[in-house]
Amino acid sequence: MSTEPPRLPAAPEVLEQINRLLERLLRLTSSVACFVFRWQVIRSKLVSLQSLISDAAEFPHWKENQLIPPLLALILSDLRRTEILWRDCHEDSVSRGKLLMQSDLDIAAGLLSKQINDLGMVLRSGVLDKPNRSSSKEELVFFVKDLFIRLQIGIGGPEFKRKAFDSLVNLLFNDEKSAAIVAEQGNVGYLVSQLDLSVDSSIRELAVVS
Repeated sequence: MSTEPPRLPAAPEVLEQINRLLERLLRLTSSVACFVFRWQVIRSKLVSLQSLISDAAEFPHWKENQLIPPLLALILSDLRRTEILWRDCHEDSVSRGKLLMQSDLDIAAGLLSKQINDLGMVLRSGVLDKPNRSSSKEELVFFVKDLFIRLQIGIGGPEFKRKAFDSLVNLLFNDEKSAAIVAEQGNVGYLVSQLDLSVDSSIRELAVVS
């Protein structure tokens, strides 16, 4: 008997949780006595993320973008981990060594940077219709850029990446104009990297066809 994967909470609900947690973290990190520099870095990331989240809430048709729900879930998870780190610092926990805490804070800052970058890319990509033979060059360019964002962003799991590769392959086979646009606007180096043996075989096969 097959079981369906757990459904993600509705994006508006997650967005509300993120906003509340961001406000709390910005308040908490305004005065931290330990690892001050690292917390300043994290706080600057939180400020940038808050601005992007505000943009996301006002972005036209953002609820229609399939990349938004899994990305918001990742952001919420990372913010919760950041709050746990603040609590450990605040309580001066002796169970976590100084070097380990420094490493955890650096990892937290890196994860927030990635989410900022990914969310920015998603917001720039928007929601685009699949092009057809009558599509203009401008429409093809936007669609190709969006596809490569979906390929590179790394959220939504292998299924999202396979769908993006399928769309790219279909585009290349069905529109002769698209090859030049993919070469010019896409990231050919990324396609080559997907030929590595460490990449999932189904993804690798699609990269070969592309």
